[in-house]
Amino acid sequence: MDHAELKQTIDNILSDMKIVVDYLKNSISNQDNAILFQKIKNIERTIEKMKSQSMTIPEELTRMKLSLYFEYERQKELMQIRNYLNDSVKAILFPHIRFPKVKRKSKVPNQYKKKQQQLPLCF
Repeated sequence: MDHAELKQTIDNILSDMKIVVDYLKNSISNQDNAILFQKIKNIERTIEKMKSQSMTIPEELTRMKLSLYFEYERQKELMQIRNYLNDSVKAILFPHIRFPKVKRKSKVPNQYKKKQQQLPLCF
């Protein structure tokens, strides 16, 4: 492979990665995911109230809950893909550095957490 072919290959990879990154950025929103989760919880509470009052549950309400749930799961999968892509790019660019895993939730109060330098996500 000569230099021109190598440069063309790199340009093709970068172009494809830009498409993937743009898609992930436009498709993922933590705020949207939190809103979806809250809507699902609200619908579940409504269904439980209706069940406790021996009311029939409208089919549309059940469909809405399922639709929101599938969208919520899709968002979670996209976030996992984004994290995988981010970790893979870091491993390629910085093979000699071990990055700490980014913890999403922690039960340890902030004052007891060890100070770790967290590198920002690449994407």
